[in-house]
Amino acid sequence: MSRTQRRDVGRPRRIVLVVPSFGLGGAERVMLLLAHGLAAEGHDVALIVLDGRGPLHPGAAAPFDVIDLRTRRALAALPALVRAVRAAEPTVMMASQTHLNTLLALVRRWLGREVRLVAREPALWDDGAPERRSVRALRRLALRRSDLVIASSSVMQSQLEVQLGRSVHVLPNPVDVEGLRARAAAPARRDGDGLRLVCVARLAEGKGHDDLLDAFAAAAGPADRLTLIGDGPLLPLLAERVEQPDLHGRVDLMGGLSDPIPLVAGADALVLASVSEGMPNVVLEALAVGTPVLVTDELVTLGPLAASAPDGAVRMVGRADLAQAVATTAVLGPGPRPTMLPPAFAVERVVRRLVDALEGDLGPAPPGRPRRTRAHILMPILAPFPSTFVSSVQSANMAQAFAELGHAVVLAASHPDPTFRDGDGREGLAPAIGFEPSFAHRVLAGRVRRGQSFWNALRIAALARRLGPDLVYARDLRGCVLPARRGVSTVLEAHSMATFTRRLDRWALRSLLRAPGFLGIVAISSALAEDLVAAFDVPPDAILVAHDAVRTSVDGGSSTYPSRSPGDLLRVGYVGSLFAGRGVDVLLEVARRAPWLQLHLVGGPPDVAAGLADELARGSIDATVHGQVSPVRARAMQREMDVLVAPFARRVGTDSGVDTSRWMSPMKVFEYMASGRPIVISDLPVLHEVLRPGVDALMVPPEDPGALLAALERLRDDPELGRRLASSALERARGEFTWELRARRILERFGA
Repeated sequence: MSRTQRRDVGRPRRIVLVVPSFGLGGAERVMLLLAHGLAAEGHDVALIVLDGRGPLHPGAAAPFDVIDLRTRRALAALPALVRAVRAAEPTVMMASQTHLNTLLALVRRWLGREVRLVAREPALWDDGAPERRSVRALRRLALRRSDLVIASSSVMQSQLEVQLGRSVHVLPNPVDVEGLRARAAAPARRDGDGLRLVCVARLAEGKGHDDLLDAFAAAAGPADRLTLIGDGPLLPLLAERVEQPDLHGRVDLMGGLSDPIPLVAGADALVLASVSEGMPNVVLEALAVGTPVLVTDELVTLGPLAASAPDGAVRMVGRADLAQAVATTAVLGPGPRPTMLPPAFAVERVVRRLVDALEGDLGPAPPGRPRRTRAHILMPILAPFPSTFVSSVQSANMAQAFAELGHAVVLAASHPDPTFRDGDGREGLAPAIGFEPSFAHRVLAGRVRRGQSFWNALRIAALARRLGPDLVYARDLRGCVLPARRGVSTVLEAHSMATFTRRLDRWALRSLLRAPGFLGIVAISSALAEDLVAAFDVPPDAILVAHDAVRTSVDGGSSTYPSRSPGDLLRVGYVGSLFAGRGVDVLLEVARRAPWLQLHLVGGPPDVAAGLADELARGSIDATVHGQVSPVRARAMQREMDVLVAPFARRVGTDSGVDTSRWMSPMKVFEYMASGRPIVISDLPVLHEVLRPGVDALMVPPEDPGALLAALERLRDDPELGRRLASSALERARGEFTWELRARRILERFGA
């Protein structure tokens, strides 16, 4: 079916967009671009504006009708708005601002029986801004009464789906790339050789101008310049701040400009230090004209954009690291530069996506295509979140993989981790798990108490009834039984036979196997799958073996093996937990015997790491205990090593003390593989499912310091062997063991 034919299927007769004015706001720009794009696609479009004044007025030549209600207040405009809508006889109405969505939902019974409401929600709900309960209730009511709800990013989409208990579509903000690049043809740049940074944001609380100025004062050189574009209530205070000695003459306050694009195009980077944003158009516009972007990692909605844009196009850093990020920003010069904006934001693509959503949800679905192609996945886990527990981090990676495949994911954790802090000393989710999450998460209970798993099971069942997921993908055995018995498609991920040792857990598993919604079990190793079949008569065709994995998009190591001079120490790294059974004692014995190596131990828990550091301080071993660090830092430290080691004992304990040596699939192994460094690892049978001895790694008998030492000597004396091992392991990590591949296999196998 051609695109023209597809539009004719359930095509709206008339689409009316509603905006408050033609001011310079981001929502107004989005709606105007959609109006132009829809008209270009052949749709009958009208634009109702409450107050038609402003620099963005499309003019008399606009390819759509402009209906000006000539009032500034939305409530006062209600009678005229209802009359204008009834006269226009639309089949679809769309608004973007929250107050307009609310008003349209409240008066929809007077708009006409055939009118369908589309609400675009422009901001995150939990952005730290104070909001009365009555206002929040009205927002929720408006979006629930709308026929189609749209968010501008997958992060906002997941959050809204949790709040509303309904499907939400993602519609990227449209960007007129050609028009922007034409306006940037003559970039504006202050004279001089230093760094040129630009910030375009309203001068108001929450935009982080104070932090940005402090970072610039601390890190920028004397020839560097910062330009602040925008207006707002903080202008007098910021004017005083930029006149202080550490900033005097280095910061320009430009006020609100009708067209900041030439200055953005001439800058070396656009910088935003906001506490929260929806989807800031200025970021997209900067990328369109080839200017890199530096933002704080609180802007979680930009995480998917950072992942899809070219490397280095969007840098997301902690607020405490803003000064360092400024200091490391490269001077690019005025350009012109190629666009760095992903094609999905082009106006034509966004409009086609909107039309597809309108046809799919407000009209008949095109023949041969299902209404809903985006799965809604509920992931209950019997662990705290956020947390540095291995099970929590593994579940976060799995949720992110599902979300990056385009699905709506809600991670439902048992309880919060009261001791949670990420390894670099900064509180927050993204630094702890190593990426900006694109999934929503909920905590089922505020604390752990007696009978926790029973109450969690009831809460999960209630959450599943409210969200109506297509799939429950669980690491909480008891929590997934009730949804499966109600017929909700359910998959259990199993990591250990210890999950099924209690009588109640064995009953829960047998009940799950008989439930109408049960689809199957994902086992992390073949050994675990065999034991499940033998112990519980689980049908073999109901089990999918899927080992743990690695995020090669951020963990991908270098295939260049580091060169060493003959006298250099061999840097040997261990990254992982320091629990019993991980072989740290064997590593220390090797370090005592080998003065030619330098040992680095990275991991926690903090009390164990501190005790080990004290012990080593009294000895003569060349070893450093780095303690628990963030995933980003851990990946960087792996690539600083010459060899990575995993000397597992014959019994391998987890953070809960369970021996998993027969079934385990350690994430550390896959991270090692992706680092591009040779691996020496204990020769446990379960690890042969992932690693080929002598091809991907050197495998040595467990608890044997002599064998481990001999393997390290081989790598010290034979750099070519190290290159071969590292290259083979890296290739297999990228081609066989990514979270994305794992998620695809699971969804393809179980038909979700």
